[in-house]
Amino acid sequence: MPSGGFRGCMKVRVDPGICGFHCKIEAVKQEKYRVKLSIESECKLIRHLADEVVEMDMRDVVGKPHGTSVLVQNAGRCRLHAACPIPMACIKAVEAELGLALPRPVRIDFEEEDGQS
Repeated sequence: MPSGGFRGCMKVRVDPGICGFHCKIEAVKQEKYRVKLSIESECKLIRHLADEVVEMDMRDVVGKPHGTSVLVQNAGRCRLHAACPIPMACIKAVEAELGLALPRPVRIDFEEEDGQS
């Protein structure tokens, strides 16, 4: 474990679906409740978001009503599509890096009308 009790960083890879712009997210704990966020993507809108949100605080992810976090508000200003999974993945990475949630996969499966996926 690095000095200061920090364990390193939380790394997340996201396949966002049809757009094809895969994304790498790293959340690195800086202080007890503060995380440095690094977001890499070929998507110009995600790169703009990465420039806008470089740090997040625990208060940005805990106890906020949906849609009011700094990251989600910036995603809107950066004109990300409402269904883009990258903002949610960033928040999940920050939660896990701060020890507020377990790092577990998130998945969305589409089912055809006949019940097949």
